[in-house]
Amino acid sequence: MRIVSDNSPEDLRRRAAERQLGFAVRALAVNMLRIMRGAGKPYRFAHELADCSKALREYLDAFEHNSPSDFIERVLNPEKSWPDGEDESDRYHDAWRSNPREDEAIMLRKQNARRAMRLAALRITASMLAGQRLQIAHGENDLREAISRHEQLTEELRALRAKELRGGRAAHDAENARVLATALALAAKRQNGRRKPAQAEQPPSPPPRPKPVHDRLQPPSYEGLRVVALPPAIREEFGVASALDLVLWLNRLRRERGVAPLPQGQFPSNLEALNYVVKELRKERTP
Repeated sequence: MRIVSDNSPEDLRRRAAERQLGFAVRALAVNMLRIMRGAGKPYRFAHELADCSKALREYLDAFEHNSPSDFIERVLNPEKSWPDGEDESDRYHDAWRSNPREDEAIMLRKQNARRAMRLAALRITASMLAGQRLQIAHGENDLREAISRHEQLTEELRALRAKELRGGRAAHDAENARVLATALALAAKRQNGRRKPAQAEQPPSPPPRPKPVHDRLQPPSYEGLRVVALPPAIREEFGVASALDLVLWLNRLRRERGVAPLPQGQFPSNLEALNYVVKELRKERTP
């Protein structure tokens, strides 16, 4: 019996040549893009170009001079990590197949709009280097459409968050009104039961004011507390305008689970407390 190894010397040589060429091409492309935006390391360009030339010769020798065009296309795809080749777009489509919630669906569409912005910017940059004015105009039009779509989705997400907050407040107010009405009815019933027949003709005394029903899920008053400014990234992620909106949203989720609301001592008056609220809110949103 003959055992054939998958890690033959020829296979190992090809893998090494492929990895070396992939890293060399990516390093050169990254430096070129950064040089174009006014940064990067121009003094490294010649060395990186030589590394690419050497790696390409070794790749052609290992693969019997087959063209590496498909391989180069995969390496220069910014949505694929290297060298494991994990594809961001695959995770995007997997998320869509999992039937996401409405807010998650909007976030996925925003991610797609950001990808369209990147592609449009690359198209504009390449066309400017090639002197193709028509392609520059097409790229600028694509960029405007992607930005407009991203802004529209941001507004949709903000409106959805506001609707969820309003729904939570309405349910909270309705629950408080129901508890108060029940307490008043029980107090009136007890008062009528204690009334004597001889005193029936006397004008009834007003019922005692019921003691306020303690609701451990009732949020404390945050009035007068200092509120830290909400970073743009958090505002965009949750579609809210202030840290107070995050607290109200978290309290509504806690109430649904029967957990006490956020105490005043943990109110986001600084970045540390805000990070705590954001971390717990992300955990609460995880299905």
